[in-house]
Amino acid sequence: MRKDTRGFPGIHIGFNYFLTLCSLLILITACSKATFKEAKHRYDQGYYGQAADLFEQVSKKSKSKEEKQQALLFAAESYRLNNDYEKAKRLYEKVLARDPKNSRALLMHANMLKKQEKYREAMDAYDKYLEEVPGDTMAQNKRTGCELALRWTPDSSRFVVTNFREANTKLNDWAPMIASKKDNLLYFASDREDGKSKKVYPGTMNYWSDIWYIEKTGRKGKEKWGNPVFLEKASTKYNEGGLTFDSRYSGMYLTQCGGQDGKLEKCAIYEMKKVGTEWEMGEPLEFCKEDTGHSYGHPALSPDGTKMYFSSDRSDGYGGFDIWMVSYSKRSRSWGSPVNLGPTINTKNNEYFPYYNKHDDNLYFASDGWPGIGGLDMFKIKPTEDAQVWTEMENLREPLNSGGDDFGITFLENDANSGFFTSNRGDRRNNDDIYSFHINPIVITIRGIITDCATHKILPGATIILSNDKDTSHIVLKADAMGAYRTTLAEGTNYEIVSKFPEQYYFDAQPVNRTTKGIKFSTELVQDFCLENPLDKLVVLPIFYDLDKAYIRPDAARTLDTFAQTILIKYPRLLVELGSHTDCRASVAHNEDLSRRRADSAVNYLVTKWKIDAKRITAKGYAESQLINDCKCEGSDIEGFTRYYDYVDSSGKRQKLQKAIAIKDETGNVIRSYYEDYTPGEIQVINGKRVVPCDEYQHQQNRRTTIRFGLEGIGSSRIKVDQGADRNNTNTGVDSAGKKDTVPAGKPGMDLSNAIRIPFTANGANKMIGVSLNDGNSYEFAFDLVGRYTAVPKEVAAEWFTNKIINKGSFEEGEKLKVGDVKLPSSKFTVAKITIGGTEISNVQFVISDKVEVATLGKSFFRNFKTESFVDKTDLVLLPKKAPKKKP
Repeated sequence: MRKDTRGFPGIHIGFNYFLTLCSLLILITACSKATFKEAKHRYDQGYYGQAADLFEQVSKKSKSKEEKQQALLFAAESYRLNNDYEKAKRLYEKVLARDPKNSRALLMHANMLKKQEKYREAMDAYDKYLEEVPGDTMAQNKRTGCELALRWTPDSSRFVVTNFREANTKLNDWAPMIASKKDNLLYFASDREDGKSKKVYPGTMNYWSDIWYIEKTGRKGKEKWGNPVFLEKASTKYNEGGLTFDSRYSGMYLTQCGGQDGKLEKCAIYEMKKVGTEWEMGEPLEFCKEDTGHSYGHPALSPDGTKMYFSSDRSDGYGGFDIWMVSYSKRSRSWGSPVNLGPTINTKNNEYFPYYNKHDDNLYFASDGWPGIGGLDMFKIKPTEDAQVWTEMENLREPLNSGGDDFGITFLENDANSGFFTSNRGDRRNNDDIYSFHINPIVITIRGIITDCATHKILPGATIILSNDKDTSHIVLKADAMGAYRTTLAEGTNYEIVSKFPEQYYFDAQPVNRTTKGIKFSTELVQDFCLENPLDKLVVLPIFYDLDKAYIRPDAARTLDTFAQTILIKYPRLLVELGSHTDCRASVAHNEDLSRRRADSAVNYLVTKWKIDAKRITAKGYAESQLINDCKCEGSDIEGFTRYYDYVDSSGKRQKLQKAIAIKDETGNVIRSYYEDYTPGEIQVINGKRVVPCDEYQHQQNRRTTIRFGLEGIGSSRIKVDQGADRNNTNTGVDSAGKKDTVPAGKPGMDLSNAIRIPFTANGANKMIGVSLNDGNSYEFAFDLVGRYTAVPKEVAAEWFTNKIINKGSFEEGEKLKVGDVKLPSSKFTVAKITIGGTEISNVQFVISDKVEVATLGKSFFRNFKTESFVDKTDLVLLPKKAPKKKP
């Protein structure tokens, strides 16, 4: 059926019975001579079935080549508008055989191929048209739709469709609408026989369309649809089409064309009231009465009944038919003035059959202007606070859409996953049928395998724990005999996943964040873990000592506290060797004694504070026997120097030795440290080697503590706890040169009472911290206290936009940016809230930049904190400008 007759037929005033009789017999030539003028008259009236026959006769009999060509083109147009795609295609090809560059025939020929789902041929045909008319966006959209059709499959969506044969005939049946709260009554339009009028509508050569209904009866579980019944009180002798109901199903709004007496040329929306069990025809809505020069139809109400959406060809729209909206005033008990829904919905072509789905708060509609796989495709789109701004438009894909026309969707009242719609797919007559649909649920699973990081052996029995951001529940799994796990996840949820195996003394894996937000189809995620076996590793603890000192500094105490809580207490049978190392300065004997005292200090601290059994810990001093850089004091040809390197590694990243710079206050305390490149004058060449002087930072790297693990005795020299040890770390002593310590312990003199300590991890050249966006989304950021950029790559911005962390209102005005299928309003935006270490920072500005690889916080962000903020070995230490506002 022609798409403009689905509630929008061209009604001819005064169309007489004699012409109707000729239509019934389809013997136009017997009623009048076939002339171009007569054929064009029928075409202009919208009687395309008659016009097609007349134009074909003219094309065969006319002696004028120009008139023959025009008649062929109009015959093709008539067949197209009457949905006879094959005949239309054949005649367009005849036109092109005589005029290969006829742009109208080129475009319509491509459209007919597309409607017949001959997508590759259609793409070639669109290419020929675009050579003649470059830049035609509508044609480009239709060509894009062909590409989508070739890429999509019925598995591309969750819809399952079935022809609703109980309601369908060989003619046109369309615009289904649920008509009861129990979902047991369905109204629809049909041009079948036995309706109100016994005459034929010349536009389709079928009967005039009326409203019918079908009812489902029977006991629960054995319900059955009956036979369709003509709804006489809601039908006239002329065309009725799309309709909708109020929430109580006591009021109906109906598309009616021609008026009740057939004297109007256009369509209007009528209000009807239910009186008892019968419907009473009312008047057209006021805005339809005020504009009888345009058609109005396909009404749809919002769930609260305060807004009505409809389709109209009003002259102040964007194209042919647009989607419009009116609001209801309870005070005046009337509908207001129509408002166009804007270019995010409406195109230069046509948009029809709006439907507001209360289940997902989306507006559904049909369009032949947006990229789609057929003539009319169905779409859905989300509203915003602005009636003319809509977002997240989505094509409903196969199998709901097809190469034909698909439109007029409705959902069941009590089932968000089922409903009905209309399509003329797969019908050689291209007539409309009603289809039912069901949406398969989204099933999201995650699976993985747990292995040993070193040996890659599977770890049956390992534990996997999944926590989420919706509640306090946890999913706890055990890896099976193959080391594998699998479970189902909820939609729209952020998860933190960790794997552990303390029974076999494996370290816990680093937590991994995964999300199901934005997933629209059944998906299986994969997340493997490897666990590190402490028995196979030598671990370096970031416990550093001041020059020639053995006392435990505050930063070292924090490291030992964490080690005790996460390792020694958690694994009570684990034995450790705690090895202490010195730099090269002073004599070997002195350093051996110093390293032993340092190891003893660390062990005493653990035994005294955390009550760790001393039998589990072996203290060993390695002195300067295992330096980790070139800073040797004797036995080296570059004594006092270390090698300088500057190269690009196999991953393409530049590796360069840098020097540590310490900023001190007037008392000599270090208040800030950072790294910078060596100057050319500082780089020397000794014995053919490029070297730089060893500085205090490099020596300190050698003053470290290492841990080795075991389940049996590691050595015989277990220490005995010295009950008189310096438990309060007051014995700072002097170095081997008789000087006081030059590096302060724990940065004395600085107020760290309000300091925010945020552990970081290394990711290549980046240091990464976790922050929360808008109280619900955890993300890892790289950070640089003095970095130029507070920025994200475009892919991250697109992900945030898709997951609604940011929206159109977050962006500044600027040039639009397209990332895949996501259109970003500009390259600058603001995140409403970032929570870092429990402190909330509002309105953080970001730029989208290709100069960062990951989301990055730079100096513009850290202006919210004091400039004395610094980075130590394991933490980013932020000093608030005022007492921080802690997140509750």
